[in-house]
Amino acid sequence: MSGLRAAKESSPSPGRSQSTPRVVPAPERTELPDPAAFEQLVECTVAKLFELGGAKLVGQLVELFAGSAPGRIDTIRMADQDPDAAELAAHTLKSSTGNLGAMRMWAQCQVLESLAAAGDFGPLYEQMASDLQREYSIVEPRLRSLMETKR
Repeated sequence: MSGLRAAKESSPSPGRSQSTPRVVPAPERTELPDPAAFEQLVECTVAKLFELGGAKLVGQLVELFAGSAPGRIDTIRMADQDPDAAELAAHTLKSSTGNLGAMRMWAQCQVLESLAAAGDFGPLYEQMASDLQREYSIVEPRLRSLMETKR
């Protein structure tokens, strides 16, 4: 069992006893809002990161994201080999995409994490994993472009 799943199961919510298992519902809807709205959010987030930490911080965040995301996406796509690793990869990638304002990827990771936690690796999971790969191929060059534009 992954540390993420173990933490979920061992941390009771307020009003819940320690022995009550946590049920993570699998999402029923996977429609995501308009990509243009997400594009604007990425631009605003990167601009704010430049304001707060400068080009060095943004460069480090983008490089860390670009260096780790492909491996995490591969792990997500190979969920049948290690379901716990797939859940953890989706959770971790969700965090980094949120930090960079890539909220479309964040939403995809949220769905994938929920599906993985529920052990549902069927057609919806496979489609979302493919969509995540496609979204990464859009987000990564856009982040690099924004980073270069702001320098």
